[in-house]
Amino acid sequence: MNYLYMIGFNFQSPRVRRVWPLIGPRAGGTDVTISGSELDTGNNVQVLLGRVPCHIDRLAVIIIIIIIIIIIIIIARTMFIVLSS
Repeated sequence: MNYLYMIGFNFQSPRVRRVWPLIGPRAGGTDVTISGSELDTGNNVQVLLGRVPCHIDRLAVIIIIIIIIIIIIIIARTMFIVLSS
């Protein structure tokens, strides 16, 4: 085995903390939110409910990240204004 390829690589395991909602209609169509850490690990991310594959809405994830960044910037600017006054 060539260990040069393993330098700087960390194995990560996805950890699910919350799934919402817990129930939905049998007909399907319910948006399910899964939160946790390391959920985007690997190049072939899949979500199955039972044996049914789910569509992953990556745009929603990107929008949430952008909103969080904006909130952090607003809080940081507010703290800077308060501290410099």
